[in-house]
Formats: sequence, structure tokens, C-alpha cells
Amino acid sequence: MQGNITDWGKEVKKGLIERGWSINDLAERIGKSRTRVSGIVNGRIYSDSIASAISDLLNIEKASASMKEATRDWCMDARKAMIDLDMNTGELADKTGYSTQYLNAIICGRCYSPPVMKVISGALGIQEYQGKQDSSKDS
Repeated sequence: MQGNITDWGKEVKKGLIERGWSINDLAERIGKSRTRVSGIVNGRIYSDSIASAISDLLNIEKASASMKEATRDWCMDARKAMIDLDMNTGELADKTGYSTQYLNAIICGRCYSPPVMKVISGALGIQEYQGKQDSSKDS
């Protein structure tokens, strides 16, 4: 998925180059899988705790505030729609094919995945997420 990398992700990549590290090296140093770390750095998914660990290790500004800011309104809309539809997470999981745990993490803003947010929006009949690349800079 191209075009989703945030300014934070670019800073991570610069930090890796400066240290001569690969994504594999980074993943090993923070104790997470290469696939998960790559997904976070490249903007396909988001995890507060992993992004924080990466930021701390590379001594760069944390991404979590900008990502939470970008998703806050959508998360509130999703939760409100579930109430209006009298739908619980299990029912949403049945409708979307994602696990209840994963859906909960996305709806509560702990994980970030625009493609999954699009599926959830469709299932709930709400406006699709109109994400920001990074709220700290305007291009």
C-alpha cells in the first residue's frame, strides 16, 4: 500500500539509515515481528505501544499524538453508530470478518488501519475515515 507513510515513518527510516539498521534489526531490538514493525513504519497499521518503543529507541518525536488526533472523530462516530444500531462488537465482527479484539482496538483508537476503518464505516453506515498523513506538518 503506497502513499500512507507519515512524516513519523519517514523519520524512522532516516533513523534506521543513520544507524545502518534494517527493519529486521529494529524489530529485533524492540522484540516485535518484522511484519508488524514494517506495517507500522509504512503506515498500514498503527500501535501506540510499538510506535512509542520505536520513537524511544531512535530518539525521535512520538507519532501517537498525531495519529490519535487524526482518528479521534472517526472513532467517536463509529462508537455512536454502534449504539444507534444496537450493535455489539461481536455482531460487527460477524459483519466484517475481523476479530472482536482487533475491531475493539481500532474503534478505541489503539490500532490504525485505513482499509479496516473503511470496512467498518461501510458496515456501520458512517462516513469513511478521511485520514491525515501527519498533523505536525502541512505539505
